[in-house]
Amino acid sequence: MSRMTDVLFEEDALKAQQLESGKAVKRFTHRHRPESGQLKIRLETGHIIWVGSAGTSEIMTSLFDIKEVRPGKNSKDFEKWPDEARREDRSKCFVVCYGKEFKLKTLSVAALAADECNEWIIGLKYLIKEAHISPYPERLGRFLRTEFYNMENQRNKITLRDVRNFLPKIQVRMNYNRLRDYFEKVDVKKTQEIGFDEFYELVKMITWDKEADKLLFVGENENENLLERYSSDMKTVSLREFETFLIEQQKEDEYYADSIIKKFVLDPERDVKDPYFYIEEFFQYLFSKENQIWDRRHDIVNQDMTKSLSQYWVASSHNTYLTGDQVASDSSTEAYARVLRMGCRCIELDCWDGPDGTPNIFHGHTLTSKISFNDVITTIRDQAFVASQYPVILSIEDHCSLPQQQEMARRFREVFGSALLTAPLDSNETAMPSPEQLKGKIILKHKKLPEGTDEATPLAANIDELGGEMELSKLSLKSAKVFLKNPVDSSAWQPHFFVLTQDRLYFTELQNDQEMDFEDSGSEHRLSTDVSDDERHLQEPWYHGRLQGGRSKAEELLAQNSHLGDGTFLVRCSENFVGDHTLSFWYQGKSWHCRIRTRQEGDTTRFWLKEDDCFESLHALIEHYRVYAIRSQGVSVTLGSAVPQPNSHERMEWYHANLTRQEAEDYLGRIAEDGAFLVRPGGEPYSVAVSFRVDGRTKHCRVRQEDQLFTIGTATFDSLVDLVKYYERNFLFRKVKLRYPVTERVMQSLVDQMPLGAYPPDDNGADPAYVSNGEDNQILGSLQKGSLDIRGAETRIERVTSANRWNIQFIIRVTAHSIPQVPQTLELGCTSDVEAREWKEKIDAMANRSDVVQTRQQRESENRIKKELSDLVVYFRCVPFDPNKSFTLGGCHNEISSFPENKMERHMTAKPPGLLKYHKVGFSRVYPKATRLDSSNYNPIPMWNYGCQMVSVNYQTGDKAMQINEGRFLQNGKCGYILRPDFQNHEDYDPADVDTLKNIIPLNLNIKILGARHLTKSGRGYISPLVEVEIIGSDYDCAPKYTTKSIRDNGLNPMWRKTLMYTVYNPDCALIRFVVYDEDMFGEHNQIGQATYPVTCIREGFRSIPLKNAYSEECELASLLVHLKITKEDSELAIHEHRLEVIKILEELKLEGNEELVKNLESWLSRCKYTP
Repeated sequence: MSRMTDVLFEEDALKAQQLESGKAVKRFTHRHRPESGQLKIRLETGHIIWVGSAGTSEIMTSLFDIKEVRPGKNSKDFEKWPDEARREDRSKCFVVCYGKEFKLKTLSVAALAADECNEWIIGLKYLIKEAHISPYPERLGRFLRTEFYNMENQRNKITLRDVRNFLPKIQVRMNYNRLRDYFEKVDVKKTQEIGFDEFYELVKMITWDKEADKLLFVGENENENLLERYSSDMKTVSLREFETFLIEQQKEDEYYADSIIKKFVLDPERDVKDPYFYIEEFFQYLFSKENQIWDRRHDIVNQDMTKSLSQYWVASSHNTYLTGDQVASDSSTEAYARVLRMGCRCIELDCWDGPDGTPNIFHGHTLTSKISFNDVITTIRDQAFVASQYPVILSIEDHCSLPQQQEMARRFREVFGSALLTAPLDSNETAMPSPEQLKGKIILKHKKLPEGTDEATPLAANIDELGGEMELSKLSLKSAKVFLKNPVDSSAWQPHFFVLTQDRLYFTELQNDQEMDFEDSGSEHRLSTDVSDDERHLQEPWYHGRLQGGRSKAEELLAQNSHLGDGTFLVRCSENFVGDHTLSFWYQGKSWHCRIRTRQEGDTTRFWLKEDDCFESLHALIEHYRVYAIRSQGVSVTLGSAVPQPNSHERMEWYHANLTRQEAEDYLGRIAEDGAFLVRPGGEPYSVAVSFRVDGRTKHCRVRQEDQLFTIGTATFDSLVDLVKYYERNFLFRKVKLRYPVTERVMQSLVDQMPLGAYPPDDNGADPAYVSNGEDNQILGSLQKGSLDIRGAETRIERVTSANRWNIQFIIRVTAHSIPQVPQTLELGCTSDVEAREWKEKIDAMANRSDVVQTRQQRESENRIKKELSDLVVYFRCVPFDPNKSFTLGGCHNEISSFPENKMERHMTAKPPGLLKYHKVGFSRVYPKATRLDSSNYNPIPMWNYGCQMVSVNYQTGDKAMQINEGRFLQNGKCGYILRPDFQNHEDYDPADVDTLKNIIPLNLNIKILGARHLTKSGRGYISPLVEVEIIGSDYDCAPKYTTKSIRDNGLNPMWRKTLMYTVYNPDCALIRFVVYDEDMFGEHNQIGQATYPVTCIREGFRSIPLKNAYSEECELASLLVHLKITKEDSELAIHEHRLEVIKILEELKLEGNEELVKNLESWLSRCKYTP
């Protein structure tokens, strides 16, 4: 590092440190008006802290989770308040984008001066980098500091009780006596309290058990303890011993041993010539990111980037503008910024005519929001080359008129300037230029006017370039949000998305979270709900409302919960002052009561204990006094634990005190909808049961009640009401939440339809006759709830006379007669007369026409292209795919054809050699079929195997396919371009036939799954982890998955020590995938961490696998430890020996009766050929 670099680095570090004291700023949020306060960094915990005008502190985000610090005012938070934003100069503003999912949150800030804004930007970028390169001990310290500060008392100490309550957060159960022994070891002063340093040592003692860890560190001979080889005194690992370990076990150069130890331990006393590890530090190193399985040589571009562009796999996004599903999610410019920063190089723009002559981008004929074309291309310009310098390809799905196409062309030139490719690099070229030649270029993929054709000439539309034949924009004659009756409670309505085609009416339910704007620029710890600030207290356990028994009952409850300590509290309505409340809390052995006064200021109600400390909500007041002490004569206390409401569930509509299991099954058996539920007494003392519908069956969960707590599985709640609320927001079983409470009114309506016992339980009495979901009618894919054949249907509009909270004013009754003698009726709720009449007219027109109605697909069978736009298309000229020509002659270097996944699958099956021949020069783009309206993804591996360059996936969806895509493009510096294997250009290569794989040496992978550390999950309860390992690649390499057993209730330091072997015949196309699951109370496996790597990019030895969440964002601290040995051997011999191993396993499985695994292995054997 040069001296100048050192100076700049020190200046950045100094700016970062100055942020710890905080600076006055104005914060813009999407939820409420801009607020002045203080922003600061808490270096000890690695957090950005917001201190509001009322003095309340709020953790905004971890520095580790920040993805971008952006100067200026480019955020929805600033857009929400244009008048206030205009008063703030752009040079004083910055935006922090953060989060662990695809859709990021934003912290939008206006500093007092431009230089202060610059200090924030420089300081934050420095701290973010430091957060990511900091070693494990520092990361653990930040996490534990945060937890310690949440527990400490006024003496900055915590007790044994605090530590016991903390253990569920690190996912470990422990016997009380054993925990007490640990506590007493660190409590050397015997004060029954410990400070942070002792707490840190205690957690390390629990996590890193030297005797247990020895069992992980063994050689090929299970009886050989390697620790004895690399630690002569069994206390430390010296520099020389560590060098030997690196050479013998890790196959690494010992040259780096000294710097590895120094950077990891960060101990000034050991920053000497011969540093060393303590034994526990050595094991920490093995599990740490510093020792990861990923070969860091692939962190930089290391492939030949001078080949023709068609020789590379290109990271490609589908419907890039969307943040969720393709029915009702938000379109966002931030989605473009996100995928480009993830290394994506081909992004999609769906362009439609917009107002003022400027196009919009959105998913046509759906409820997705619209964003400005201008805003999108400005974002692309700013973000295109942040993560990679290699070319960005804009895939244009063009539905615009000629004037708006001309505007698109003008804006492309104006915004992208010289970065826009407008002419071939070489007029005589017969192959595409290379990524190296096209660095820094933006290239358009669009249709081009043929030579000698002008823009007035209509051209045949290419359906595959416009989303495929099942795309809604082709089939829909009308689409909008309309209401249907709640399937359980007929007095309620639910929003649905309806699509009318020429012969059917299709619909899907709109979830509540799709209806609401949950974007929150605030705390990552705040729950996203639709509750306003002045009503948030209603959902808090401390709010008891009009407490029966008043003051005396409050004192009784406080005494019962006094074990929770000083500050235990509840809030109730005042008995003496209408509109006021009373705060009751426990302090020094007795109950205290304070009046919370209110006053009206315009439209705002103010709450206060002291008149000079007013708050805009009751919730804000309580949160303030959870941080700052209530001080009065004889009292100084901060509010602590809330007193739970006693038996609050008994007054809830979903609770039925006298219902039996059989009666619950009888009622629920009449309901078709997953998520219908009720709660009743359990079959054992001190228990209740949650009964719910799922997959056409009724399931029952037992909830144990003890010590005023309710436990389901390993998840514990203060009340049954809290438990139900939690599972209304989170999945209880598979993808099912508690959605439809079965109340007394619902029960009565079920009885009115048919008396109890008239049909057996689970023989679903509900008959949704209108629902028809045959494969031919699934245009809404897995989201589709049903459809109605409208040919010959009758419609009638009825006025709704009673007021309702959904504002339903008219009902359209649609009666279909497609099934003789069985009329089917659908009732659509509309919010206006105009809406109802429009739907009726459209449905009547389709129902009564004898001729075939022309669909939009037919109407758009020809389109026109503006010359100015056509002139910008150079290399990616969109053309229909002609299999006869392409499979025979191959592709053309400046053309591209698009395919929905199912069409490409048919070509792969029919003509594999022809497809590979086409891809030598020609380009293809594959995208998800149109019925994937949930934005799910298909498996990209087969398409890559057959040479497809652009295999587009929905980046916004955290599913297995997207995780595979992320794993594929980890290599080559995450630049978005991966050089395809040369054998894909060989004439006799067949991706399905291992015999055609020439001169490729198979790899034997011997993997021992050893253990894990610091596993986490988003839900309640303890983790019972298990590990799954899978090879994904060529068909003959896709051996069955291997799964370990689960370790019960231990996510902190589980151990498996299980060995498995794989032979990979085509390493260049293969990925290895590690997944950690949590086995829940139903025996279901729920993914909590994963990591996917190209097989050619991993390292041997004892290696850590840092785990990522579903969106491939790193789970800080969480990791697996494996031992990996990689050997190469003769290809045909390897196949033969591996077949013999599999045949032996197969015979054992047949004896065990494991039919599913037997079937998988037999299928693998049939694909894996061997000729002796």
